[in-house]
Amino acid sequence: MDESQLITKYTGHHLDPAALIATREVTGVAAALAAAIGQAALRLDDAETELTRLTPSIIHSLTKVTTTITTEPGQPAPGLNPVGELQAHGPRFDTLIAVREERIQQLRALVQLWLQLPAPRTGPQHT
Repeated sequence: MDESQLITKYTGHHLDPAALIATREVTGVAAALAAAIGQAALRLDDAETELTRLTPSIIHSLTKVTTTITTEPGQPAPGLNPVGELQAHGPRFDTLIAVREERIQQLRALVQLWLQLPAPRTGPQHT
């Protein structure tokens, strides 16, 4: 997902991508804030990408447990790890969910600061 889509999705505000990019080219608070918004969106995207990458292995583990439980008598059932099927990926998954939420909150805070910047800027249009 691109920066603009993430910003709109999680903040409810559409920030003009061209304005953000142009603002990054100057100096001062607005430039630093525009750069921080870009970095926050990128870091959020990274967390979501990693969550998406881990999801299939977790689904596989859950499917394996369901298959084992629902196997009919006399049919071969997959073995389960007695220490825990989700042990390998579950903690990482939960941590990434928390990291994602933290990054959403950071992006929201940065966008709120951006919205308070004085003109001139072609910046955000509210949705």
